[in-house]
Amino acid sequence: MDRPRYQWTTSRQQTKWPHLLARNWSPRKSRRASLESVLSLQLRWLLAFSAIEPGATFCCLVRELSRRWQALDFSCHKLRSVAWGCDEISTFARRNGCWTKHYISTMTWQITPIKNNYNGATPDPAYISRWRLTLDGVSSGLTVSLDIGALSARHQVHDQITRLVCVEGWSAIAWWSGLRFDELLHAYPPVSQAKWAHIESSVNLDADGNPDPYFVSIDLSTAQHPQTLLATHLNGKPLTVEHGAPLRLLVPVKLGLKNIKAITRITYTKDEPPDYWAKRGYSRYDGI
Repeated sequence: MDRPRYQWTTSRQQTKWPHLLARNWSPRKSRRASLESVLSLQLRWLLAFSAIEPGATFCCLVRELSRRWQALDFSCHKLRSVAWGCDEISTFARRNGCWTKHYISTMTWQITPIKNNYNGATPDPAYISRWRLTLDGVSSGLTVSLDIGALSARHQVHDQITRLVCVEGWSAIAWWSGLRFDELLHAYPPVSQAKWAHIESSVNLDADGNPDPYFVSIDLSTAQHPQTLLATHLNGKPLTVEHGAPLRLLVPVKLGLKNIKAITRITYTKDEPPDYWAKRGYSRYDGI
């Protein structure tokens, strides 16, 4: 059987490569389609911000993606959430001589609308002016209180385009910016033997507009994932109240109900803390 011919098109058109790099790996057949889908999406993004013809960078792209292909974690839940952070893409593009000045704007065509999915009423924006993040369970034994200016000034801003998946069955791709949770852990280390982060929003409301604090728990391994962000911006603009201003959690490897909005407190604990939806019959893990 003849080797298939690959059709290279512009970044805004569908690219077809049913067996690209098939010689370099041999995963189980049931996962082949998912892996090819991940590779296709990554290469299309890279081609989107090269100022020269795709063919001119084909070799370096394939070499880099071949390396990443071998490094992919074949865990099913990760395959469905893999997406490159824009910092990582920009570094790759600079290393290979690609033009990157507008690498974000050229990728935004893939972004899809994201719902305001508060489980109750949307909070009144008046809370933003007095908002502060409180950290408990840190190694110093002190309670830390930070405003959004202090958080932004101390930590580097990271960008990534990832898919948010809701337990209701919908999903959306969005461009997020913020600080990595892992960097906050390094700046304010948790107490010894801490394994969990209990994350709360005191401004959450129920459907009738009454106070209904929301809280989730994530293990610190998930918090340290490089794509776990404490997001401050959505699609290049500061978060609105509808999307959790001024700080929300973004965990692409977890369902949307773990991606808590308008965070007001983070507490590090040794034992697993309670979880809002787990108390109502949902899974504690909520992984994709």
